[in-house]
Amino acid sequence: MVKASPVVLCWRLPTSGFKINVDADVDVSRCVSSMRIVTRNDSGNLLWAATKIFRGCVNVEVAEALAILEGLQLTDSDSRCLVLVESDALNVVNLCRGLFISRNEVDNVVQDIKDFLDNHGNFKVQFTPRNCNKAAHEVAKWALSRY
Repeated sequence: MVKASPVVLCWRLPTSGFKINVDADVDVSRCVSSMRIVTRNDSGNLLWAATKIFRGCVNVEVAEALAILEGLQLTDSDSRCLVLVESDALNVVNLCRGLFISRNEVDNVVQDIKDFLDNHGNFKVQFTPRNCNKAAHEVAKWALSRY
């Protein structure tokens, strides 16, 4: 019997333009959330990174959607190159791409993301597994632990 080699997933360079990886973390016991945004170009070089802490309890999907929106808004929207925004929050990504319809507190943020994407055709939101989003994930957790 031949064993298949395990597939190792990791962060990949964008084919052109740049990639924004976002993640969020929520600490319900302290009623705070954090987001992390990491932006790299098609050479893999770090262009910029940002961390933001929110007071008040939000659910994880809202925090993840806010991270996507913040990543879009902090990026030069006049850029003509392809901009990929990656998140490991599959439900939120599917909502942003119009694959699902939801009726909860994440809707308003998702609508803002959709409006941004409609006005900026070179921006795309896509899912990435957590192990391909480690930089953003670890820093979101670190930022929350420092608050």
